[in-house]
Amino acid sequence: SERSLCRREKIDLGEVRAMKNMFDAPFEWEEIGYSSCPAKIVRTIATKFPQEIRVLEIGTAYGKQLPSFAPFCERVVCVDAMYDWVPDIGRTTPHDPKKVDKAKIDEWNRNVEPFREKTRLFVGNSFDMHRDLELRSAASGSNVIVVDGCHHPAEAVRDDYLNFFPLMALPHYAVFDDMQFGDCERGLKMSLEWLSSEGLLFAVSPEATKSGIRGKAVYVWRA
Repeated sequence: SERSLCRREKIDLGEVRAMKNMFDAPFEWEEIGYSSCPAKIVRTIATKFPQEIRVLEIGTAYGKQLPSFAPFCERVVCVDAMYDWVPDIGRTTPHDPKKVDKAKIDEWNRNVEPFREKTRLFVGNSFDMHRDLELRSAASGSNVIVVDGCHHPAEAVRDDYLNFFPLMALPHYAVFDDMQFGDCERGLKMSLEWLSSEGLLFAVSPEATKSGIRGKAVYVWRA
């Protein structure tokens, strides 16, 4: 039944094909499964949909992935602490403006220069920034969220999705990065458990055929 689907971590490709109309996705699900890099996943979604999509990226670093998909989007809102390294900041650790690396922000700006009008950067910790009214306005109605912030603990990975969930359109895609690192895979599973508890339906992209899978996409909708 449809209700039972939301309690499963994976749906096989045969079921996905049979559910194509329910997904309302203008491309084959396999295209996402075989694109293990999150930037490629978002590009696939962005280039296949008939209208420009809105993306929320949690963890953007230098913005090196943005040129691959941002030009095809209506807007991309990015959140990052922008420290001079890529730390896993504690969930209760306040953002320290003194640690912000201006050179990193400058590089991000250079990377988005050709499509600057489509992008917006918010500097801060994701567990605080989801309360920012300006960010909430900018990111409201996003079609895709990229979860690439903290890699541990698993609760931080889950919270990077759940805290921004109210800003997401339904249906939407959630793209989780770095499944092979830290607690990212367990954070994804905790996110799926939450979706199930809320009565939402979801399907997870199939495993990539190549080793070293990095990203997983989740399609989320309401029955």
